[in-house]
Amino acid sequence: VDVANDVVVCVPHTPDPVLFGIRGSSPHWVMAARQMVRSEPPGIEQIWVTNQGTDAHLIDGSIGGLREGLSYRVRGTVTGHPKTGTGGHVSLVIGDDGNTVRCMAYEPTKQFRDVVRQLLPGDRIIACGSYKKGSINLEKIGIVSLAQKERIRPPLCTACSKRMTSDGKEKGWKCKKCGARADVPEVQELLRTLRPGWYEVPPTARRHLARPLCRGLPDY
Repeated sequence: VDVANDVVVCVPHTPDPVLFGIRGSSPHWVMAARQMVRSEPPGIEQIWVTNQGTDAHLIDGSIGGLREGLSYRVRGTVTGHPKTGTGGHVSLVIGDDGNTVRCMAYEPTKQFRDVVRQLLPGDRIIACGSYKKGSINLEKIGIVSLAQKERIRPPLCTACSKRMTSDGKEKGWKCKKCGARADVPEVQELLRTLRPGWYEVPPTARRHLARPLCRGLPDY
């Protein structure tokens, strides 16, 4: 169940002979969860050993060497600010060794897009997802390190404590009150609420093969 988005994800939403499906790490937990489900009497019940929910589809890749249709784990550095396009889809470009690739967080990934929007140039991440039509369709991301977030402002005049104004391109700053000049701006380090770690799409957007973070953090 996707609690945050109020969606039941273990039940097919199309005409289907399957009543529901439960994934788990062990037969014991699958059966325990099954006892909590109320449904019409099934014709048959079966526990299968599969590769669903294991990340078995992800392989290590490098930017510039990705092949269409495969799913990858790719390390890279954010090269520009994320952009929100038509329909609410969010795009992000990462690079490594002179190569770049676009990463996409589509509208169905819901609140996961808010994490992607907080990334800044210089952040180091691991992008996980399928590579299609030149883009990595994000399933989860690992934030390895965060760049410092800064705000650049005109400096304060040391003589009269007034904020200086630009004196023209590459001409520094000048105080309108006393005429004092400065060549270096004021740089403020801003607090970032985002933290290093792993972030994933909600259950409603999760692929069958994708391993949810509740089953353990990736070790790559």
